[in-house]
Amino acid sequence: ITGAARGVLVNNGTIDHTGTGWDVNDYGLTNSAGATTTFNGTSISIEWNFVYGGSFNLSGKTVTLDGVDDTDDTTLTCNATIAGNITINKTHATGDTTFNNDCTIGGTLTRTNGPINASSGLTTLTVLGNFSATTTDTLGQSSSTLSFASSGIQYASSTGVPWGGLLNVSSTNSTGELRLSSALISSSTCDVVEGTLSLLGRNLTCAGAFTVQNGGTLRLEGGETVTAPIFQSTSTFLMTGDGDSAADTYTITSFATSVSHLVVSSTDSQDIYQILVPMDIDGNFSFA
Repeated sequence: ITGAARGVLVNNGTIDHTGTGWDVNDYGLTNSAGATTTFNGTSISIEWNFVYGGSFNLSGKTVTLDGVDDTDDTTLTCNATIAGNITINKTHATGDTTFNNDCTIGGTLTRTNGPINASSGLTTLTVLGNFSATTTDTLGQSSSTLSFASSGIQYASSTGVPWGGLLNVSSTNSTGELRLSSALISSSTCDVVEGTLSLLGRNLTCAGAFTVQNGGTLRLEGGETVTAPIFQSTSTFLMTGDGDSAADTYTITSFATSVSHLVVSSTDSQDIYQILVPMDIDGNFSFA
């Protein structure tokens, strides 16, 4: 679909797209409440606004919000969980993508180009798959929360651009884990609400407080640089070493001097874990 002037393709009934490609140029796409859209392909490109609702199964599919002009802005409205992947690739410097409301993405969220904004109200962007952000464009705003909430393993990476708001790990059960593939920066607070945050040797910087809440686990190798974590009463601090088969020395108290549960589970038997100043351990302590 290509238009000489901007418009919106609005589905109030049924669309059955039997082709393998769907490129919406200079148009937006709305699937209204009660409407049904089916699509046989795996890739959809939309230059303008996208309102997701009704019955529109995007599982295994990727929606790319693209555009090359300064007017190719997208406002994404989520009236249900998007089961597929979202890629943002706006190559013009002022081609913005704005999340209009709270949005849950069941697949991956990939930003290859273009700023990510949020509405003026408080907006939570929940990702159940992997998260990746390249380029130095704006990444979220102070009113926005980026939440990782899978029951499995997720990976997150960014090219040094801070997320503009709060970072939140809210994995849905004990198997949920966010693993960093690069250093991560938040312009606000960071919270591990549930599940495990594994830094894997990458740094984590939070402009505000970094809190590991009840039931949450912070996993470090021991060589990271981390905003000082605050451990609540049933949280866990886990240290593992870097697994390089060399003898390393790690100082536990360089990260925290007051924890609930402390677990040292070293991947290298010759590593040394030291406590150099008085430390409060209010719960259990295990060393293996």
